[in-house]
Amino acid sequence: MTSRPADQWRLYNLQKILKVLNENPDISIRTLASEISRITEKKNQTERSVNEAIQHLNKILNKKTTFGDKWAGLIEEAITELAKSNHALKGYVSLGFLDYPPELDVNAYIMASVDVQRWNTICSFLNKIPEVKEAALIIGRSDVDAIIKIEAPLKKLNDILIREIAAHRFINKTQTLSAINYSQWQRAQIERPPELEKLSFITNLEDEYHEFDSGIKFPSDEIKNMFSREEGYKRRTINEINSGRIVIKREAEINLFPEKVVKAANCFIKSVVIWDQIAIGELERIKRYLKIQFEKMHQNDNFNISRVFIFKNPEDLFKSDQSVCERLGCELEIGVKVKYLDRWPNVRDGDKPRDFGVIDSTLRWIMLDIRNREEIRHIDVSVYQPDIEHVTSDFEMIWHYAKDIDEEYKKTFIEAYQNSRSLDILHQ
Repeated sequence: MTSRPADQWRLYNLQKILKVLNENPDISIRTLASEISRITEKKNQTERSVNEAIQHLNKILNKKTTFGDKWAGLIEEAITELAKSNHALKGYVSLGFLDYPPELDVNAYIMASVDVQRWNTICSFLNKIPEVKEAALIIGRSDVDAIIKIEAPLKKLNDILIREIAAHRFINKTQTLSAINYSQWQRAQIERPPELEKLSFITNLEDEYHEFDSGIKFPSDEIKNMFSREEGYKRRTINEINSGRIVIKREAEINLFPEKVVKAANCFIKSVVIWDQIAIGELERIKRYLKIQFEKMHQNDNFNISRVFIFKNPEDLFKSDQSVCERLGCELEIGVKVKYLDRWPNVRDGDKPRDFGVIDSTLRWIMLDIRNREEIRHIDVSVYQPDIEHVTSDFEMIWHYAKDIDEEYKKTFIEAYQNSRSLDILHQ
């Protein structure tokens, strides 16, 4: 019964006016019906009781009948009279106001780059803006951390976006997408249990990382603090935070990582080294790594390190790279279990060979190709159990196919280490 645009606008405007008149729809309809009845009596027209007016208004609101110009005129006149004593209605009163296309609220979606660790503060700020209907952290785009939904009149939208949301100190960058009016569809919403509204898993986002790690277990406090401190980590999404994964980029953290790994290990370290010409920047890190391994194995007889090197064969190694011979000799000298493979096995189809390792089934790391200014590689670190199990499985398969180093070559490697000046670990 309300197929014409004019009827749709009239119905929308009437619904909005009734809501302004009173939040209780029964009271607002009765108030309007009483005024219509009073007006008709005053003009000596056919008398209509209040109940009859209520019935007709309900038919209009329930789309069982159209307004008709006569009833549209009565409603406009009644609203005009009511507006004389109701300040809130005055903004809606004008000639033929029921027939004006309504100024619909615009739905806008703000894609924002935010400080994820300050999300709780951002939510408290957004809660004070009535036009903000919902907000959530999201994944899927590297430059967007959150989406914020706003419902507001177009003339007010820019003020909310520019002066309030975009100006917030923890919201770094925004892009606004506006929905097309009359094109929106929404499924009826089921009321959510109150406990879901508490957002308990992000209540303490402003605290240290270990306060909201959702049960993630770290092998040591040093590793936990490293997750919290890593530069750029605060830009990560809530899913990444709860996954227990980071990429270490800062030189200071990269240099200290091997020491933290060895200190955190209680039973074993298992790793694979894809040997090539190492960067000068990594040499000092390797020296510290070997030294602390030696100290750990000297203090704990039950602590084991197993390592597989990937290179063609020991004979070619002596001719091509003295530094790896010295490292192999050092590791053999301190008691590391060493094997080698002459080629990278097909662990995962299409996977590029990279150094990786695992400690005590509590942490895994993978050396990435990305390097900093000192040519030191970034490190992908995870305490997420499926990641650890995946790498452990890879290592066990590689260890199974790896070859033992002949005793003759072992002696040669150890001699190369003992004569080395760059890797003098045991005698420092």
